[in-house]
Amino acid sequence: MPSHQRIPILNRTLQVLEALTQRGQASAKQLSMDLDIPPATCYRILNTLADANWLLRDPVGDYRLSFGLSRLGGLASDMARFFAVSNQPIADLAIALDCSVKITIREGDDWLILARQERAQSPTMLNKVGIRDCVAIGSAGAVLLRKTPILEIHRIIHEHPSLSDAQIHDIQQRIDHCRKHDFATDLGVTNPEIHAISIPLCLSPLEDNAALTVIFSPEDAPADRLAEILTHLQATAHKIEQAST
Repeated sequence: MPSHQRIPILNRTLQVLEALTQRGQASAKQLSMDLDIPPATCYRILNTLADANWLLRDPVGDYRLSFGLSRLGGLASDMARFFAVSNQPIADLAIALDCSVKITIREGDDWLILARQERAQSPTMLNKVGIRDCVAIGSAGAVLLRKTPILEIHRIIHEHPSLSDAQIHDIQQRIDHCRKHDFATDLGVTNPEIHAISIPLCLSPLEDNAALTVIFSPEDAPADRLAEILTHLQATAHKIEQAST
């Protein structure tokens, strides 16, 4: 994400929380020095988090995480449940089609690989779980942006410095196709070694902010059996959606 779209005080707040997670406890002075945060700013961050019951301050002035953070545990529980219900269906899909499979979500101007299953032989998946890229990239990007306003899509595309005019045109065509047909393909355009097909995936609590993608090598010629692949994709998406509600 471009730096002008970040909020500096939130970045510093996250630094403080991460530091306390690793250390267990620390003083405001220690955090200010170690994280290179101005003392006054560090105190304001710590006091705000303490007021929200996210931190506790002990009698000697050290701060530590509070049980108030457990309110966020609901999301962690939802994500654990998602992995539990999605792993077997995507593994079955990878075997049925002899392909790699991934589930991608949108986070701001990025897509994020949330889960994946590699094909047994000759892996084609280049990215691992947790990898991010511009949300407009690939067939998954078209699925994730299909309901996004045109002006926002233009902003995302044109803020990505490495995209050529030809790539931008292809991205726009892919999104338009997905809006009409509810699936997207990227047959070697983004990467000549990867032929991908994606459909929307509705998850709870992520709702429809996800894409289910199958990935093949060029020699697999997935375009020649598109109808079969879409049938398998839709059946797998249905299993995951039913299990996650």
